[in-house]
Amino acid sequence: MDTSEILRVFGHLKDPDVTQNVVSEDVTSYTVRKDENALEGYLMAIESLKEQVQSERERASRAEAEAEFLRQALAKAQDQATKLITDQSRTLKRPANPWWRFWASKD
Repeated sequence: MDTSEILRVFGHLKDPDVTQNVVSEDVTSYTVRKDENALEGYLMAIESLKEQVQSERERASRAEAEAEFLRQALAKAQDQATKLITDQSRTLKRPANPWWRFWASKD
């Protein structure tokens, strides 16, 4: 391969320019600062999302506890309704002296 062919394809070699390196360092430092700011933003967003997840878990836990309480209250009400419908009051003790006997004559 001929040197002239390499120069034609890739161009002439240039001496490194010192000012070009300084500019690229400034761009690099800006990029790093920009990335650090973005990272801080991402970390804040992550913390916010963690707090939201925690509050949703607490809300779901409270909702589950309330649902369990309501299930128990419903079961109790159904049991009481069943007792009333089937007239299970006969199994209960009746008072020894009904109220109407209070005015009955004692002859």
